[in-house]
Amino acid sequence: MSRAPEDLDPTAALVAKYLSLGWALTPVPKGTKGPRTYGWNKRDQAITDLHQVRRITAGVGLCHAWSRTWALDVDNFMRAKLYLATHDIDLQGLLDAADAVMISSGRAGRCKLLYRLPDGHPLLVTTQLKDHGLEFRCATRGGLSMQDVLPPSIHPETNRPYLWDLGMAADLSALPEAPPELLALAVAEAARAAPPSVESKEPVGISVKELKVLLSQFDADLGYADWVEIGMALHHETRGGTAGLELWDTWSATSSKYRGISDLEQHYRSFRHDATELVTVRSLMAKVGIATADDFENLEELAPPTRPKFSLLPITDLLALPTPQYFIKGVLDRGELGVLYGEPAAGKSFVALDMMLAIAQGAQWRGHRVRQGRVVYICAEGVTGLSKRLNAYQTFYGGALTGAAFHAITDRPNLLRDDDRMLAKQILDAGGADLIVIDTLAQVTPGANENSSEDMGLAISHAARLARATGAMVLLIHHSGKDKERGARGWSGLKAAVDVELEVLRDGDYRAVKLSKLKEGADQGELPFMLQVVKLGTDDDGDDITSCVIAEASQSPPKRQPKGAKQRQILRLLTTLTDLDEAPITAKALIDSVVADTPLDANSTKRDTRHQVASRTLEDMVEAGFIARENGFVRAV
Repeated sequence: MSRAPEDLDPTAALVAKYLSLGWALTPVPKGTKGPRTYGWNKRDQAITDLHQVRRITAGVGLCHAWSRTWALDVDNFMRAKLYLATHDIDLQGLLDAADAVMISSGRAGRCKLLYRLPDGHPLLVTTQLKDHGLEFRCATRGGLSMQDVLPPSIHPETNRPYLWDLGMAADLSALPEAPPELLALAVAEAARAAPPSVESKEPVGISVKELKVLLSQFDADLGYADWVEIGMALHHETRGGTAGLELWDTWSATSSKYRGISDLEQHYRSFRHDATELVTVRSLMAKVGIATADDFENLEELAPPTRPKFSLLPITDLLALPTPQYFIKGVLDRGELGVLYGEPAAGKSFVALDMMLAIAQGAQWRGHRVRQGRVVYICAEGVTGLSKRLNAYQTFYGGALTGAAFHAITDRPNLLRDDDRMLAKQILDAGGADLIVIDTLAQVTPGANENSSEDMGLAISHAARLARATGAMVLLIHHSGKDKERGARGWSGLKAAVDVELEVLRDGDYRAVKLSKLKEGADQGELPFMLQVVKLGTDDDGDDITSCVIAEASQSPPKRQPKGAKQRQILRLLTTLTDLDEAPITAKALIDSVVADTPLDANSTKRDTRHQVASRTLEDMVEAGFIARENGFVRAV
């Protein structure tokens, strides 16, 4: 029967009670099941006296190592019961013991039994037995503390408080020692899980790709202690470099427990690659049966040790940095995020598909060099016409696409949620990707306010997380806004958030891809194209089955016309003045002519603003490129 001691409450009195028992505590933030403070698991960070009580503002956790306590954490009662029975331990008997001290979260089949370590007994190394539904929890292999949340902290999933479930003779001030057979089993399992002792503390020296292969052997939803050890091993192997953190983050992002890279960074900064007790990649290799780096089937060139974060690079190293990569040279640089946008029916999906197939085959695109890559196309607007477009491409170019590194996903993810995690896992499981194209951004952000930085910022952050998790570039297909001069539709921060921006233009029969933002190199170029109709056959009614491909075109863009009566007036007067006088026309003379040409309502009581309106309109036309101004003189472009 569950009951909470009467003198325990979420105030300082609760902490005072625990501290009086000699327990070391740690703050647990609201909505979590564990501390988030950097270095919380070190002895000097534990709360041990009343002067530190103010640090606890929500939940509270018990630091086992510094309290000389440990817990039997049961996640699946039936599996744990069967496993313990094979070692002649009765789990139900432990729960029913008169001195049992148990913490309950209210979830069926789950509980924690709390014990104290015998005097003089070394700290118990935390060991998770996931297949058996239980964990022995006390300290890390490196001697830092593990923790358990104490009542009456609120469980983040049930939104209900943890409760004490005490046996009839139980007393928090005198925790029971674990039965000898249970303690002996915990020690044996810790020894069995321990990595083999190694003479060398140097990194193994395997490549990032091989580390990815190694990580793929582990389930990211494993226990906290094992998760930390994997981070420690990556930290050691990369000498604390950012490559280790990025690998740990990419792998962790596939877990349902993932809390973001900031959570990993706090842990990562606390690891030391020169510590006495090391967890290394050798221990991970041993767990999956790999003895040495030579056992990997496909060894690539060994990467040099990764530089520490925030290293100062001399100019000689900066000059020697590798050239930025591209997919289509001068058109599509390889970044983290990109956007390709245009008006409806401009042909942006055809352009995107043409680029994707060139990249998937490593074929030139419009005379530009292409680096081959594995492409994943998220066809969120519907897959109905995709088969016809692919067949049209094969027919037009006269080659088979069966060997192209091109895959499509026809399900529609939601980037306002955490669908990017499952998406990343599915892509990695299928062999990964170099380029992921999402067609369209609107279809993967259902119900979003496209002008909202909150909605679109969230979607872009999830797209960026997908890029980091897979190592691929994510290219978003999007629509133009009502004012084409303002770029892609919606949130103005989109352009700043991407590395590459391409616009698909249409003006009558003229179509082009405009390079409006490149990560490296010049921009503002236009590549004209046309939509070429391709006949694929006939249907049952004898009608042609057709689709389109993009083909090269050489036409020049149509001359733009000024917008509105005021702009047309200024251009008309400038042309007239230029024809009347071969001398250059000053901006002042042009504005004066516009004012003189604009009637003034003698009956109006409003202030005369003709001069201001003419000046502002002239500025707009200069900015739009209709008029050039140099040293105070103006001319039509």
